[in-house]
Amino acid sequence: MTSFTPDWQMVGTEVAEAISHSPHIERLLQTLCREIGPRPAGTKAIAEARALLSTEWRGFGMANVHTEDVPLTAWDEGACSLEITAPEQRKVACVQCINSASGTVEGRVVDGGKLDLADLLRLGEKLVGSIVLVKGFDFTGGKFEPLQKRISVAQAAGAAAILLIGSHPDLPAIFFISRLQIPILNISAGAGKELIELSTGTEVSVRLQASGHAYPATCANLMGELGPGDPPRDIIITCAHLDGFFNSPGAIDDLTGIVAITEIARALAPYGQHLPRTLRVVAFTGEELGYAGSKSYVRTHADELDRTRFILSQDCLYENTAKGMSVIWSPEMRDFIAGKLDTAHPGVDVRNHFAMSSDYLPFMLQGVPAGKPSDWFSTFPSWTHTVIDTDDNVPLEWIRTNAVMCAHTLLTLLTAPEELPGRRNSRDEIFKLIEQEDVEECLRWQIGLP
Repeated sequence: MTSFTPDWQMVGTEVAEAISHSPHIERLLQTLCREIGPRPAGTKAIAEARALLSTEWRGFGMANVHTEDVPLTAWDEGACSLEITAPEQRKVACVQCINSASGTVEGRVVDGGKLDLADLLRLGEKLVGSIVLVKGFDFTGGKFEPLQKRISVAQAAGAAAILLIGSHPDLPAIFFISRLQIPILNISAGAGKELIELSTGTEVSVRLQASGHAYPATCANLMGELGPGDPPRDIIITCAHLDGFFNSPGAIDDLTGIVAITEIARALAPYGQHLPRTLRVVAFTGEELGYAGSKSYVRTHADELDRTRFILSQDCLYENTAKGMSVIWSPEMRDFIAGKLDTAHPGVDVRNHFAMSSDYLPFMLQGVPAGKPSDWFSTFPSWTHTVIDTDDNVPLEWIRTNAVMCAHTLLTLLTAPEELPGRRNSRDEIFKLIEQEDVEECLRWQIGLP
């Protein structure tokens, strides 16, 4: 590494220009979507995608590009079906919930509502042997009610099977859960509404079949670096997840992130040897299977976490995520990033905001400050985890604008001449923060605690 120090403000302008006019964004998005397609963790398809990405990263000069094995429980989707048998007969589109049991079940449909205490008291013995309708996601009083908790309650109450209602009006979206012993099928919001209305005042029966099953597998995280040589003084991580579900090419979830981190690294590569800090770029596997890849990373790299100053996760990028940034469990880092973004991107609303939806979560639970592009307008696309999460539904400008904003954030963190603010939270501080956010129960159901 030479003693030459670039004009980082000028570099920032050049990086933004390179990303905004990159000819690679469309090519990479279409290749991953159309030529490789769906990429479930542990499959040949994700291995092909990882090899393509590895070649891409090495081609523009990223250093130390390598994989790290991740043991996980993969999923073979099998076949599934759902048919209303009374008071009329017709088929309903469905997909099996990851990690639910295989089998054939026929029975009456019961609207489980939120499956809270009031619903349990209301339904009582009606749950026993029934096929229960449950909303896939539920917010009560602004608080997220864990899906795993609600469907586990239904199983404990004697439900024979569960129909999870998604958010898309016409298409079923896949959900992931921890292992349960009853079949669970995902259906669209429209189908759920019809079944609820049909069951009002009359008994509705359905027959469902599910044949998917879990199996042990090995997948891998892919990572590379720009910056000073080994050992790095400070590490800044940016990441996205390469895996998806078998029913979808996963264009927005999360090829938007994969393409964005690739284009940021490509634009920064000519200046990589001059960076004072290390940028580590990670394509995680198994995010859709309970953060398997990022959990594995924090175990494998435990001795580096004190030097890991920030992780910026890029998961599901669209128009409004380029206008917001969550900085989690580090008010000092929030103030630092907000001040820097206000100069170059005055429209970005940076908040000290708790979130728990992607691969930064295992890092947070180990005390590492985290951030992510965030939508403060509640416009999350409803087609994620469905068959239409394809590249033709993702305007390239979504990737460009998010990547430019994230590149500016990362370049600021990588080149700041002063010591970066914030620090790794201790175990006691983590539990205090969890208590302050009132999310202990949710975390125990969703991921477990450190």
